[in-house]
Amino acid sequence: MSVSSSLRGALNGDTTENVFDVPEDNDTDVPETIILSQQQTYQIAMSVILGIMILAQLALMFSFFIHRSKRVLEFAQPLVMNICNAAGVAITSACYLYLFISDAGCALREPIIFISLTIMGATLAGRAWRISILFSPMMNLRSSNPHVEQKNQAWVETARQSILHFLRGATGRESVLLGRTSRLHVQITIHRILWAISLLIFPQLLLQVLIVSIPATRPRPEISYFYDSDGVKIGRLQCQSEVGRTWLLAFSIAFASIPYCLAWLLNLRPKAELDKLPEMVDERTNLKNSCWVCIGVLITSAPMIGMSMSPNAHTYAIICTVLSIPLSLGYFVAYNKLTAVNANAASKRADIGIGKDGRNSVAYAVRMAEMYVKIGRVEETVQLVEETLNIWRKGSGNKTTVFGPRDENEEVGSGFTKSDVESLEPEELELIIQLLKIKGKTQITLYGHQMGSAMYAKLHVDILKIFEHCPASVKLKDPSIIFPVYNYLGLQIRGGAFQQDDTFSLELDLAERFYYEAQVQSFHLARALANLADVYGRTGHCEEAFKYFDIMQSIYMHAEHGARLTETYAVDRCAVCIATSALWYLQLGQHDKAIDQCDYVAEYVMPIFDKKDTIGLYHIVTSVIRVLKWNGHVDRARELYEMYIPAGTEHHFAVGAVHKPMLLLLKICEESSEKYSVEDADIALALDFEINDFSDNIMMSDGWSLNSLGAELCLHLARRLQPGETTREKLVKKGIQLSSIADTRVKASNGMIKHILAYEAHKDVYLDLLKLAGLDVSASRRSVHDMGKGRRRLSIQDASVWDLKASTTTKREKDTIVKRLVLKDETSGSANGSGCGLGSSASADSTTDRAGKKTVCGLPQMSHFTGRGPNSSLVLESICSEQSEKT
Repeated sequence: MSVSSSLRGALNGDTTENVFDVPEDNDTDVPETIILSQQQTYQIAMSVILGIMILAQLALMFSFFIHRSKRVLEFAQPLVMNICNAAGVAITSACYLYLFISDAGCALREPIIFISLTIMGATLAGRAWRISILFSPMMNLRSSNPHVEQKNQAWVETARQSILHFLRGATGRESVLLGRTSRLHVQITIHRILWAISLLIFPQLLLQVLIVSIPATRPRPEISYFYDSDGVKIGRLQCQSEVGRTWLLAFSIAFASIPYCLAWLLNLRPKAELDKLPEMVDERTNLKNSCWVCIGVLITSAPMIGMSMSPNAHTYAIICTVLSIPLSLGYFVAYNKLTAVNANAASKRADIGIGKDGRNSVAYAVRMAEMYVKIGRVEETVQLVEETLNIWRKGSGNKTTVFGPRDENEEVGSGFTKSDVESLEPEELELIIQLLKIKGKTQITLYGHQMGSAMYAKLHVDILKIFEHCPASVKLKDPSIIFPVYNYLGLQIRGGAFQQDDTFSLELDLAERFYYEAQVQSFHLARALANLADVYGRTGHCEEAFKYFDIMQSIYMHAEHGARLTETYAVDRCAVCIATSALWYLQLGQHDKAIDQCDYVAEYVMPIFDKKDTIGLYHIVTSVIRVLKWNGHVDRARELYEMYIPAGTEHHFAVGAVHKPMLLLLKICEESSEKYSVEDADIALALDFEINDFSDNIMMSDGWSLNSLGAELCLHLARRLQPGETTREKLVKKGIQLSSIADTRVKASNGMIKHILAYEAHKDVYLDLLKLAGLDVSASRRSVHDMGKGRRRLSIQDASVWDLKASTTTKREKDTIVKRLVLKDETSGSANGSGCGLGSSASADSTTDRAGKKTVCGLPQMSHFTGRGPNSSLVLESICSEQSEKT
């Protein structure tokens, strides 16, 4: 048997075309030549498989186009993702050119593949660059400490920032928008992303154009020959170029790899940024999974490419290697994002909830909404949350049948009916609570603090109603999701947003319920115990407060629980409770123990407390000051305040109005050793002092009404002025006004005391202000009609009428009286001394009797009394009528 016949037997199954058979003569020296090519059936089968892949990629593109307006896909940039998918379609289509070799196919297949691969990598890098720029304002607010980062990552961050600055400079400056939320956020247009993509693919595009344009480097079909071990000459049709094919192929691979490396590098964010970013914008996992798929395929196919003599196997290995990149990226990057919009379709299945796929999609929407909140896109957050919540809202409100109203359609809260809530699964209930919490965070930003806080509180009530009416609430794997709702509602009750009796029974019942349900995790239980101890201590039950405090202190570990409490509840109330316990010793008359507790807090709690938790830190410092100041340690209190309250606190939304007045009070009160002289700026600070009701009620738990603080500041400034001075009178009136407000805070509706320590801090200040007011009333004063100081008497005893007329004419020429007749509303003062102007400005502080005469109500700063209790309007009416009778 000849060598050629044995080779044919070895290659049985492969088509051998153009085989030049020679007579079987063992004596001939002419070697037989065999030309190998692909089977036609193989070409047809691979064409069908590639066609199916192209249809799947086109369907993916069409899905992105259909759902391009969905909020959940906004950060995925559907247009950019379709560019990436279109590049994948081009790569798959170019694989046909491996099956059917021709002159045009050899010249175009590698440029198409490499340019398309580069486009896919450039889109990934462009999206990572856009995310980094969009989040850059948020990152700048809380920049990480460079000393904390590891040294071996410093060069990575330097390179990443250099790439960001380069692309920003190359594509133009981004536009900064100021929306209705009054927050800056950056806008990256689609044109800038396309410019960035074009910039990244330009080197590859230029290289491929040069390869195709130069005849010597342009590939063309040629038969390459090689000899097997038996000396048989074998030919294979391949695309070859005259010069530099290996180097050109290496440069093409390098240029295609650059965008992928940039995309990976732009996603290598520091840990401080990754803690702020949701996982969905961090595509390192998707890129890593795609990379591992490509490596696995390459390891499998590389031996077939290098060693297989079969054209079918050789072509199949090359196509698998090429398609591993677009198919893996299409699945991990594109398809996984598209699954987020399938919740509506999944929810329409029979009455079995939204299913596992739907829950995964809703979880994706939750992460999207969290990201919107972090970058200040609150309008989009509300829209996305409502779109997602509508999945479960199947009821349409109350309905009435012939048998009466249908209870299952009774609305529970936030648009959910009773039947909607009862059909929820535990996972679905958890997702709804998360979405409603996210929606609540946007209310204050959208509608302002006053209206937004009320809407936020109403939303938490709805969450609690849904939780109570849902049978699946007892099956939650992690019931701690409802604990922040208990915490916030307790805060709102304390702030006066909800009505409760003078014994704080509603707040106490909520605290006890929080305690009983929080016994699933140590830090939740510690927070509930601190809350319960605070309520008991504020109501005077100090022994009961210490009982829960001791249990809390045995559980609480700041190193382990502090950060988790701040993340979950915004304030580490356990550390605050340690400082508040000093006030309970003060109530029991144990002053030495109270001071010792303050020393413990100053030595062990305040140095390690999170300085970003400004509200919690202010609660701690205020409690310590309340103990030290009233026990003669004012200098120590001022030292702690200046040491731990950072500069710029005056701009804080909650405690900013108290910062400078607190500093000034600790400097000028009697026990202070600081030397002080009255300044006009300090007087203006005291006269302008104003605190909202909510903050005053919240800080009342620290044993001190903030209105009492402002009143005491007015008291100490007024004492440094002489009786009868106008400025002193203004300070005394302002102080009495603030003390009157504080008096309503610390007392119950029946006149009994409900805030014991706050009342003790208030009463002496109130009495001292009233004494100063009495001194001002009894002070001797000069009259405006005093004829002294050389004023000329109107007399004609020694002058004729003509002389008087001449003198009057001379006076008119020097200072015309008409010029001095200026209307009250054109000046900042008050003509009648009551603080009420004429014209439109008088309408707020004056009333009109039946005869049409205006009677002025002399109440300066009357706006402070607006809304103070249910009888505030009656108080104003009675005071104004009494003033009218006197007039």
